[in-house]
Amino acid sequence: MDKKTTIAIMQGKVNRTTVIYTEDGPYIRQYMNRAVFGKSMSMIEENYRSLRAAYEKCVRLGITGGLLIPEWRFFKESGSYFRADGNGEYIREYPLIPAKESSYPGSPKEYGRALARLHRILDEVEGEMQDVIPHFHDIVYYEEEYHRVRKDETHRRGFVEDTDFERELEEVLESRRASVGNLFEKGNKIPRKVIHGDTKWTNFLMDEEGKVIAMLDLDTLSMGERITDLADALRSLCALHPAEERKTITREFMDGYIGEGFVTKEEISVDQLEIAQERLYLELALRYYTDHLSGNRYFPVIEDGQNLKRAKENLECACQMHL
Repeated sequence: MDKKTTIAIMQGKVNRTTVIYTEDGPYIRQYMNRAVFGKSMSMIEENYRSLRAAYEKCVRLGITGGLLIPEWRFFKESGSYFRADGNGEYIREYPLIPAKESSYPGSPKEYGRALARLHRILDEVEGEMQDVIPHFHDIVYYEEEYHRVRKDETHRRGFVEDTDFERELEEVLESRRASVGNLFEKGNKIPRKVIHGDTKWTNFLMDEEGKVIAMLDLDTLSMGERITDLADALRSLCALHPAEERKTITREFMDGYIGEGFVTKEEISVDQLEIAQERLYLELALRYYTDHLSGNRYFPVIEDGQNLKRAKENLECACQMHL
């Protein structure tokens, strides 16, 4: 393709994203975070191939509900969906999908519908997805990593700890471990299926009429608990609203999810959903703070202390679950 203009459109928390205007039309270009995905590109590609096959099957069967999965460009020169640029960075590209520009989410019910459609597609994946990010959504591992980095000066990059925050974080973790035992269990009876793994509302692409038309950020596909996808979507939606509005948001979201006829109310435990949300808040508090101590290797920042701030925000949200 003849590259004409490249413009940065967003600074994601993991990958750097730009839009490229070419003679073939606009394309999204993403620069993969080498600290996160550098050793996992082949797994991401294999997972995408499995997803693409499942999606195309669902298109033929007419059961996508109109949901799009971006079609990544295949680079002939590399024989892959990724190629390395002159700086050794891995690049991925796909056609720009026209969508509504918004800094605020739309209807919770519509997000619920879209996630149900995605899960219907994921159920058609043959075999299992590979775990691109080891221990992803394993809060026990993240707590262990926090203690390891905190105690080992060699893992630090000159970032000072916040002892008050550490005390509060550890107190909350300990109190929740005592009152909700399965919050920290590595295994449970919830079946493992293919999940998206990062269902925050910004990964749902919406049109001008408020309908979700595509699902983005497909690097975290893995085997896991579907309730994690539900909880992560709700976590991101509820974080933008006062605590007193969150039950309404949850109800509307679940009405949309269940309304697609993919599952019934009896198959989803409200208690499990709330536990999963709290687990994600605590997981993110641990991850952001550990990354702050490690020099912001995983989550890029645009100002000093940003990951510390993110950690505090997620811990506060976890605490608000019990107001």
